[in-house]
Parts: sequence; structure tokens; C-alpha cells
Amino acid sequence: MKTALSTLIPALGIVLSLLVLVSSAFVTGMSGVFDRPESDVAGRTGVACGMVLLAATAISRRFPRLLMIVFLGTGCVFISIEPYYGDSWVFGVASIVLAALVYVRWRQEEEEITP
Repeated sequence: MKTALSTLIPALGIVLSLLVLVSSAFVTGMSGVFDRPESDVAGRTGVACGMVLLAATAISRRFPRLLMIVFLGTGCVFISIEPYYGDSWVFGVASIVLAALVYVRWRQEEEEITP
């Protein structure tokens, strides 16, 4: 189970971050077309969160606690921008679920180390 989570979490993190980047870039572009500045800010926030998710996922093997904090933080940010970016709650819930998976993996590693 540990190796499955060790492989699954980075893969899901990369997929999530790429989906966030593409979707947020689309929201940012369309906000200019429809002249909605609040959607522009939400889209830019989504792009920033997507880049942070991608960077944190890249170093996830070395710093699992940092990855858990990043997933929780971006999840909260995505849920908070939901009024301006309707699909962001999906990304927020997915980030929080990934944070829970990172916690489970981290606890499994801690139990293996402790005799």
C-alpha cells in the first residue's frame, strides 16, 4: 500500500496541477473577453496555485509535510474563490483529499521507522 500511495500521490498531484493551470488560464482569458475583472483575479490566483502545486509535487518525496500543507492551503484558496470561478471548488476538494492521502502516507512511513 505504501508504494501504491508513493506513486499515486505525485501522479495525481501533477494531473491536478495541469488541470488547474489549463482551466485557470482559460478563465483568465475569457474574463478579458467578457470584461469581468473579478474572474480575471480568480483565474490568476488559480494559475499561481497551479504552479505552486506543480512545484510542490515535484519535491513531494523529500518533503511530505510541506506537500500536505501546500495541498491544504491551495484547497482553501480554491474554495474561497468559488464565487468568481465556479469550478474551483472541485479543485479545492481534490487538493484536500490529496492532503489527506499525503498524511496517510506520511503516518505509514513514521510507523515503519518507529520500532
